[in-house]
Amino acid sequence: MILSGGGAGGVATFLWADYIKEHFLSQNTEFWAIPDGGYLIDIMNVKTSKLLLRQEVMNLLNITNEFVALPNNKCTNIYYGESLWKCIFA
Repeated sequence: MILSGGGAGGVATFLWADYIKEHFLSQNTEFWAIPDGGYLIDIMNVKTSKLLLRQEVMNLLNITNEFVALPNNKCTNIYYGESLWKCIFA
């Protein structure tokens, strides 16, 4: 099986590959995750001095946290509370 995506789909490939392999595939299934892109630049807003992409990811988590479970439990065991956004930041 090949999991792939481009742009934001590349980020999703990074975020979901381990989860998909662990929960949906048998041990005998050959699995490849091939992200195409997924390189996003975290630039600083010159007016607010905040990193834009990081702030957008934090906002996304705050908006969806009640409805969407994060895919990587290993990450959420390390980062929680104010740092939980790091688990969806590629």
